[in-house]
Amino acid sequence: MGAIGDGLLNAFRMAWEVWWALVLGFLLSGMVQAWAPRERLERALGGRDARSIALATGLGAASSSCSYAAVAIAKSLFQKGASLASAMVFQFASTNLVFELGIVIWVFLGWQFTLAELVGGLLLIVLMWIGVRLFISRRDEEAARVRAQAADAGHQHHSAGGSPALSREGWSDVAQVTSDSTAPQPSAVVIETTDAFGHSTKALATLPNVALSQGIYRPIDPSDFYMTQADVRVDQFGDIDPSVAVEEDPNNPGFLLCGCPVGFESALDWPMGVTFAYLDGSIDPADAPALGLLASTETHTWHLFAGTANVVANIDLGVQVEEGKWYSVETDFNASNGALHGEVIDATTGLTLADKMVFVTDPKYAFAGGTYDPSVDGVFNTEAYNDGEVSLSHTSDPTLTRPGLGVIDNIDSLNQHLGDAFGCGSGHDHAANNNWLDSIWPDHG
Repeated sequence: MGAIGDGLLNAFRMAWEVWWALVLGFLLSGMVQAWAPRERLERALGGRDARSIALATGLGAASSSCSYAAVAIAKSLFQKGASLASAMVFQFASTNLVFELGIVIWVFLGWQFTLAELVGGLLLIVLMWIGVRLFISRRDEEAARVRAQAADAGHQHHSAGGSPALSREGWSDVAQVTSDSTAPQPSAVVIETTDAFGHSTKALATLPNVALSQGIYRPIDPSDFYMTQADVRVDQFGDIDPSVAVEEDPNNPGFLLCGCPVGFESALDWPMGVTFAYLDGSIDPADAPALGLLASTETHTWHLFAGTANVVANIDLGVQVEEGKWYSVETDFNASNGALHGEVIDATTGLTLADKMVFVTDPKYAFAGGTYDPSVDGVFNTEAYNDGEVSLSHTSDPTLTRPGLGVIDNIDSLNQHLGDAFGCGSGHDHAANNNWLDSIWPDHG
């Protein structure tokens, strides 16, 4: 009986000592949930770069919370849009870089112990930051955020993270999206080639023809989160006619004479893109509302882009695209907060060449006076891997005939397949399509 009494007494003493920390932690967490603007948090702590990590470290050290409070606040920050790395750094700094504790250690143990506490805390933060960047993808991070948000709401939303395994069914040729497509059928074929390490492989290559679009697409379930990745190689940049993007159409304000929105002058042609689009069977994928990553023919660099009813974003990532070189590219989009992310990796060395996130909710990306609307600008029903030759399709120069050539391999995504969602590709031999696609999927066992 004495042991039980001692246990209860110790438990009461511990609760008495930490109650203030629990109250403080939940109070600060509630303040973050109620008053911290989501977009401001996303912009300040949404990245994985050194600036975001340094800011999270400073804010965490300033909060000086115990473990209970730090976990509660970090969870709130993560739910509100902070990156996992920033939220974890905040938590580490909040418990290991405590200002008051540093003073106590200095007074009782000396400056050497205080310095050791500071250096040790910073070292833990750096190691954790590196670990998150190496082992946790943006896809896993966004799926975890959706689950965390849903858990607080008391129920689970359907999300990409809960989708079934990627199906090989339902892929079609983009040449069949519209009846007036000038692309050959098929517009892309499987070829024998070599991968980033010189090993023999099969990959999907576009044919050497000039057309608005060539490649493949698949209907998907509109969702709050879209993600896809693939290995891409540009074998040839095609010709381009910049004259079609010189003038704005006087009869269609906000659009160029070629029909593209103003702001897309450097992204009219591309030998391969990894995108999400909204197709209804009446418009070519090159002209459809879409977002993702593409290799610009004009700049020979990777671009992160979005072109929808209310959004026009064309961000040059500054990464040169070398012909004949394999790149692993990933693009994902959080429709609820407008976070568009693109990552480009050297497939041979594994070196990250670009890792960029933008928020298309930013007013600078507003098109024709509109504002981002997730029910309009965040709805996509296809994922597509295709080229685009808008300027060549509108040029009057007969000497511009060189097409872009792109190759794609190791397609992988989290988007749920819907089947023939909008009636495109009728009459297509899906069984044959699946057979030629089997060779370009990564083997997940």
